[in-house]
Amino acid sequence: MKMQLLGSSVGQEEEDQFLTSFLVDGSLAIDAGSLGLQAMEIQLAVTDVLLTHSHVDHLATLPVFLENRLGPERIEPLRVWANESVAAALQTDLFNGRLWPDFLHLEHGGVPIMDLRILTPEVPTQIGRHRVTAVRVDHPVATDGFFLETSEARVCIVGDTGPTERIWEFARVGRLDGVFLEASFPDDLQELAKLTGHLTPRLFAGELDKIGRDVAVIAFHIKARHRMQVEGELRALSRPTLRIGRSTEVYTFPWAPA
Repeated sequence: MKMQLLGSSVGQEEEDQFLTSFLVDGSLAIDAGSLGLQAMEIQLAVTDVLLTHSHVDHLATLPVFLENRLGPERIEPLRVWANESVAAALQTDLFNGRLWPDFLHLEHGGVPIMDLRILTPEVPTQIGRHRVTAVRVDHPVATDGFFLETSEARVCIVGDTGPTERIWEFARVGRLDGVFLEASFPDDLQELAKLTGHLTPRLFAGELDKIGRDVAVIAFHIKARHRMQVEGELRALSRPTLRIGRSTEVYTFPWAPA
């Protein structure tokens, strides 16, 4: 399984993360914060998008991405997978004819532009070659982390969350090759992190302890303004399997560190 944190910097350092998207094995995307900013060949290869929640930094370029897929050739509808809360937000707040045309119901060449599908928490769903299980995490809006599983690997990705429990119960059972986990704010903004449903390096370390085993861990969703401080605090944790997420790297599982 190959996973890449997609870049969202324009005129900034490559490491700065303003928006969130992942690409998995070339065809599956997780969140669409920066998906619509990628090279056209990357966008056109995506067939399915998983959405963790409805906050704009995870949805920002979904409308543009959908528009970028439209051309003279006939294409299959983009399958968008989300929980019921996210689906409702897409319908009422985004594709409502005011902020953006109603791509939920419009067709192109006789084919729907998108196919919105509901992911039920804790029920495995086969999406292409990936078996996906959504598990609710702790954030102000209904938010899911995901387990992605193939015959070669099983990876957990936990985007926006504060301290949480249920997803680590799933992580402690069966194979686990890697974890992607957010680390938004520095430790001196821990109260803000708790208030907004995010982690600091100190809280991040507490979440890792709940996994109960050593696996590859990639920290991401680091607020750009605080990146240097957060990265320094993460390194100070001295966790040998911890890496700082970079959009210039492709993470391959099973994990084979250099």
